[in-house]
Amino acid sequence: PERRDRPFDESERLFVELLADWLGRALERRVAREEREAAVDRFEETLERIDDAFFALDDDWRFTYVNERAAALLERDPDELLGADVWAEFPAAIGEEYETNYRRAMETQESVSFESYYEPLDLWTEVTAYPSPDGLSVFFADVTDRKRRERVLERLLGTVEGIQRADG
Repeated sequence: PERRDRPFDESERLFVELLADWLGRALERRVAREEREAAVDRFEETLERIDDAFFALDDDWRFTYVNERAAALLERDPDELLGADVWAEFPAAIGEEYETNYRRAMETQESVSFESYYEPLDLWTEVTAYPSPDGLSVFFADVTDRKRRERVLERLLGTVEGIQRADG
């Protein structure tokens, strides 16, 4: 670099100050973006580690996130669900407890918990849905085995009661 024989004039100083300010802001935006992306990555890693299935819907009922456990239980590729309408993807849920409870949660902004059967997948689920102004966060677990055991126990109990009445 060449040595300057004269000091910077006012317009050159202003240019350097503006350039430094612009570079500083650009650097701050980049750092903020990288921190935000790292936080999102940590959040997604946390959601993948939980045992429950989890998905998030926006306020237009579109999937914004689906963890691997949810995708496996729903028998779908999580990437294919992103941006898709939950009711278009799972039309058998329309008019059932899923739709009723999800809509109630969004309307009241109060969480809901329920058990329900989704016939197309032969799947019993235990569901908790947490609303926000932006959408719905849904945690669910496969309770199909437990529900089947309960039905077997109910049948056995009915048989025992029938025998007791017959011996009566």
